Amino acid sequence: MRARSTLFSVVYCRKYFDERLIMGRFLVTGITFGVFMTEALIHYNMGRAQEDSKTGKRAHFEFPPPKELAKIAAVTGAFSVVSGVLIGSLNKYMPPKV
Repeated sequence: MRARSTLFSVVYCRKYFDERLIMGRFLVTGITFGVFMTEALIHYNMGRAQEDSKTGKRAHFEFPPPKELAKIAAVTGAFSVVSGVLIGSLNKYMPPKV
């Protein structure tokens, strides 16, 4: 009976650890996407402001056209996933020493 209880504890702890690890990766990826997407939109508007100043228009914040926004989101999303995987791998192979 004791062996069964220990096995259940090991399986449950591993499942809990894996769920926390997966949630951590999603959290890192989501935060990275939010920050990088904000930065990408700022850079987009900086380029627009530079063009607008040449033509004499007043600079203002605006979102890119839908197709351009989708391209920016796709690139940002891809790099956010890569970032999340790399951070997860570093944590797995080089855990923080606290």
